[in-house]
Amino acid sequence: MTCSQQSITVIRSDWIVPFYSLLRALSMQLISSLEPPPADLFVPIDLNESMANLKEIMSIYEASLEDYPMEKSLGRVLDLVIDPMLELVEKMAKMLSRKLDQLIFCVNCLEHVQNTL
Repeated sequence: MTCSQQSITVIRSDWIVPFYSLLRALSMQLISSLEPPPADLFVPIDLNESMANLKEIMSIYEASLEDYPMEKSLGRVLDLVIDPMLELVEKMAKMLSRKLDQLIFCVNCLEHVQNTL
């Protein structure tokens, strides 16, 4: 490993832990704002905004890791954000009385998450 690669590794390790902590905090904030699903069963505004923020964060994150394999670190980022979002969708869906409405809401949200990524 060259001197510049070692320096980049040290810099990366200095910011990655706070970055993960920030993502975890944002995810927990989203989960704490549990509200019933919209009447039209489309993606809630909070989830839509969170996915837009995630897309922006991921583009910055990807640009900062050009020289490193991203698969492992990207997986960690997605675990910290996507899993809580999916948990939120499940909890919101359970607030709906009809099973069909629950399924439609989940499909709408999952499709939005998939399209964003």
